[in-house]
Amino acid sequence: MTKAVRVIVLLLIVFQFSETFYGRSEYIPGYIIDFHNDTIKGFVKNEKWYVNPDKIAFKISKKRTINYYKPTDILGFGFLNQQYVGAVVQKEVSPFWDSDLQKDPKLQLVTDTVFLQTLIGGEKPLYYFKDSNEKENFYIQEDSSKYSLLLHKVYIAYEPYRKEYHNMRFLGQLSRYFWDELSMQEEIANTQYKRSSLEDLFHSYLKKQNIQAVYQNEDNNVYQTFGAVAGISTTMINVETDYIKARFGPSTNLTAGLSIDLAMAGKLRDWSFYNELMFSSYQAGQYVGTYFSNSWASFDFKYIRLNSLVRFRPSWFFINAGISNGYVLHGHSSIFEEIREYEIGVIAGIGAKYKHFSLEVRGQIGDGMSPYVNMIAETHTFQVLLGYSF
Repeated sequence: MTKAVRVIVLLLIVFQFSETFYGRSEYIPGYIIDFHNDTIKGFVKNEKWYVNPDKIAFKISKKRTINYYKPTDILGFGFLNQQYVGAVVQKEVSPFWDSDLQKDPKLQLVTDTVFLQTLIGGEKPLYYFKDSNEKENFYIQEDSSKYSLLLHKVYIAYEPYRKEYHNMRFLGQLSRYFWDELSMQEEIANTQYKRSSLEDLFHSYLKKQNIQAVYQNEDNNVYQTFGAVAGISTTMINVETDYIKARFGPSTNLTAGLSIDLAMAGKLRDWSFYNELMFSSYQAGQYVGTYFSNSWASFDFKYIRLNSLVRFRPSWFFINAGISNGYVLHGHSSIFEEIREYEIGVIAGIGAKYKHFSLEVRGQIGDGMSPYVNMIAETHTFQVLLGYSF
């Protein structure tokens, strides 16, 4: 198989993986609820929203005209195991990224009409809203028509050093919400303003009350985010035989590529499968005397790499680790008569994400280009990468 064909096959695999296995948006059986409280069955376009949608596409049958509905147009909609309600609510819109935190604990509230996602239904429901900046707000329903925002804000103070604080007014709201179960006060006090923590609290209430939730969200979707990555890559080549050890480099070059982040949902929402298709290269050379067949050792390699990592992102920062599969586009070394055209490596990195941007520091160790059992040629790479997600 030629190098060009090998690259084309790799590109087709990545395309098939992202488009076929994870699926394109499609119309699936669902319903809308109109303002007469009538349920109209049909087909909802499942776009696997990473944030709450501001409108949906719906049609009575697959051959009928598509209609678009905003939260001002319908009471709600649903499909599969997902339920959304249209509601006029308050949103807390203070900056929440670490670098943007305010010194003022005062809440910044705005009123909007949105689609809330139902997490738990029944007498004590819980609702969820994530905006386009990925800020999360949670809601309870104290009567049939009013959705109340659980109040929370993260802010900073200098006493004398920078410290993060939380306006935790939602704890008092929860105490009043669960007034009929006094044994929950300690659990409420330990609850965090996170989806998993709030869901655990509501499940605990249902268990203590010995009642079943009318509805419980089980979001098993995988959410795709495409992006571009570019940065600086510095590579060292470590050659070792039975007689000598030699180190070549460093070689510093640009690296760039495309990415797809497959974010999990539900209790695994902090985890994702992160994949990259990257171009990388390195060149190095130095005098080696009589230790090798040539007195001047040189390396000139260009790779297309498919990097597959598991990423954990509990907040604004993330850590990830995985493997790299490198295919040689161009390869030459004066000390090897033959080269291995496939390199496998291990990757680990840590980084931070701000809105659509990310910055990561990453290390990689590869098994190199040597095809000989008695001659090891490992590559050690350090990278600083800037990413942008679409």
